[in-house]
Amino acid sequence: MKKLSAPEDPKPIRITKALLDEWAAAEERRLLLSGEARDIAKRQREIEEALKPAILAKAGDTRRIESCGFELAIITEKGSVGWKSEFIRVAGLKEANRLIAAAPEKEKVEIRQL
Repeated sequence: MKKLSAPEDPKPIRITKALLDEWAAAEERRLLLSGEARDIAKRQREIEEALKPAILAKAGDTRRIESCGFELAIITEKGSVGWKSEFIRVAGLKEANRLIAAAPEKEKVEIRQL
């Protein structure tokens, strides 16, 4: 892959079919990989949700166990407001920040290989 000229270079790059074909191929690959990545992430979330009751049963109050060379934990993280940008546009930043601060925390399974 050839390094492209920076925008501040006095002479812009030449638009060629080869360059545009390279872009199109990269776009096709990017879309394919992002779809595969979404499917993989979805499967990981399914596994995490299936593990949650077992972790809770075995870990008790610590919410953290080791098994098969992995540490499994249930962690609490701040929730998010998915419609934040639209709400800011309509109601303003102050009201959006108030709702963000009030968003409920959610639990998430954390897995890391030891």
